[in-house]
Amino acid sequence: MKGLRAFELVVSILLLVTAAPPASFAGQEGNPKAGKKTYDLMCARCHGSAGKGDGPVSRALPTKPGSLANGQHMKTLTDEYLFTVIKEGGASVGKSPLMPAWGGLSDQDVWNVVAYIRSLAKSGE
Repeated sequence: MKGLRAFELVVSILLLVTAAPPASFAGQEGNPKAGKKTYDLMCARCHGSAGKGDGPVSRALPTKPGSLANGQHMKTLTDEYLFTVIKEGGASVGKSPLMPAWGGLSDQDVWNVVAYIRSLAKSGE
């Protein structure tokens, strides 16, 4: 009987852990104004100041950065996906390995960048 209860407890915990989204994704909101500062420092060199994939470094890249200003495409991407690309790099989602992982940024900084990117898509193409 004791072994069965322990097993049930372990299964219950596993179900809760796998059903819940990662803690860093749960109900996060970013500040686009703070995100712009980080974006300008870390992202604009490749993605461009307006997010059109036309930053000064993009000319030298074999794979051009996608346009973050393309609202039609951006609305198909979840915030969690954008968070993962920024935090873990392009290769983590099957995109270009030239998109670096910005794992040194805090989760809040990444959410701020996601919020700023969303504002680019609203005003972009």
